[in-house]
Amino acid sequence: MRQAFAEEAVSCGLTQSTLGSKIGVGRSVISRRLKGHTNITLETLADMTWALGREVDVVISKPSARGSNGSTAVAEVPPSAPGVLSSGGELSQDGPATSDESNNAFQKELVSA
Repeated sequence: MRQAFAEEAVSCGLTQSTLGSKIGVGRSVISRRLKGHTNITLETLADMTWALGREVDVVISKPSARGSNGSTAVAEVPPSAPGVLSSGGELSQDGPATSDESNNAFQKELVSA
């Protein structure tokens, strides 16, 4: 978040006050958030990210999926996988998979990717 703010500050002169105005909080609130002096909720993260014109990518993985350098291996998720967000940010209408069979098939697909 700090890096995104710094980049926007340099490229278009964004200030903490301007960022705060976009999401309805004061400059001091933005300052505390950027310094890490407060826990940020997902809603706050989404608001600040939107105000910065950025996107958030979240990866949930098992510890064994991490490489020796701490990086996370990301498997491609089939666009038709139930319960998966589309590129437009909408949840698949099929909802989450409910049968063990479909969950096992999906997990095998991820492992082989």
